[in-house]
Amino acid sequence: MAKQESILRQKLCHEMRGHGFHVQTIESGLVGPGIPDLNYCGHGVEGWIELKQLTVNVQPRAHLPVHHYTQEQRVWHTARAKAGGRIHVVIQIRWGYDGAPGPKGVADCYLLGGK
Repeated sequence: MAKQESILRQKLCHEMRGHGFHVQTIESGLVGPGIPDLNYCGHGVEGWIELKQLTVNVQPRAHLPVHHYTQEQRVWHTARAKAGGRIHVVIQIRWGYDGAPGPKGVADCYLLGGK
């Protein structure tokens, strides 16, 4: 998972920088629990992005649980949003079953939340 998330981070940073954003990766283990993976600023907007990557091997019933979205992350994201901050979660889903919404083995990305 960590390698896939690292690739997602590199691609997202590259794309954002290409569109005029300043992007800073954050090693939150050194800073504090719950802090998102990326901070961005550009075009008069500043915010944070949490990256998640998961593989879905069975057809989901109603929603996709992201088990590695920690309580510390939820608390930090909620507090920042209440203070008026921009928080986004980018989830990369690798489909691992036949008949999936996307081709098997191919990853789709989704942007959740934020203002």
